[in-house]
Amino acid sequence: KIQTDWKGVGLMALLIVCSLVAVAQIGVHWWASGAALAATVVLMALYWNHSGRVDAPVLAREHFTRFPLRWVHVTTGLVMFNALAVDDFLPFYVQTARGRSVEFAAISLVFLSLGWTLGSLVYSRVLNKWRECDVILLGCWLIVPSIGAAGITIALDWPLPLLFAASALIGISVGLVTTAGLTLLQASSDISEMGRVTAAHQFIRQLAIMYGIALAGAIVLLVVDLEVGDVDAVRDVIAGENISLGTETKDAIRHGLAWIHVATGTISIGCLVFATTLVRQTSGRVTQGSN
Repeated sequence: KIQTDWKGVGLMALLIVCSLVAVAQIGVHWWASGAALAATVVLMALYWNHSGRVDAPVLAREHFTRFPLRWVHVTTGLVMFNALAVDDFLPFYVQTARGRSVEFAAISLVFLSLGWTLGSLVYSRVLNKWRECDVILLGCWLIVPSIGAAGITIALDWPLPLLFAASALIGISVGLVTTAGLTLLQASSDISEMGRVTAAHQFIRQLAIMYGIALAGAIVLLVVDLEVGDVDAVRDVIAGENISLGTETKDAIRHGLAWIHVATGTISIGCLVFATTLVRQTSGRVTQGSN
């Protein structure tokens, strides 16, 4: 008989909603962001307690905490968080701050996707020579200077081809980390639990994408509000309306995009620390096993 953890589903749904509200309200209504964050923490504790008391929770604890799953989730999640945060608002920046057409701005999304594909292909070539954890570390190393280069290009108004090249490098790092991470995750799981482990990993990836985009949007609106004092026109442009923006607003958008790269670049350093820990712990377990 199939058992459905309806209580766990409900708690997880509420947790996701509250966490997204907490991120989306940054710089808009700080009290709402704080209240939603507090609710998120409470719901996390409730779900953690619940998942340890039922036989078949919707998301099992061991599928998040067991080695090396926890490090795969964290590194992959953070890389996708950073990559999608900087990439999602790239067309918006190109259209507004750089004054390009909507069609040209849409092309800017291609470069991360191309890099992502290239990174996956590179991993397939080194699969028999490199360990998965080493490829993950390589991808985490690559994303730090790539985000830094993209942020500097935006801050200094350097030519767009440099920005697109940096975006492609970010995509390569995503392809390396996500593909190697998925391979390591599957190699570390029994066939009987493969589906649930993969589902848990996909859940983390989707959350990372949502949080990254939400945080990026909050940073842009916060910077525009601080520098211009009016975010309504920017919201309308994001919604797809054809509105002419002033020079001051365009500069504020550029500054907002630059601060997104500052935030994600800082987070990328943390991702690099986690990847280094994964490599060290994997090497330690291999050494212990050989002894």
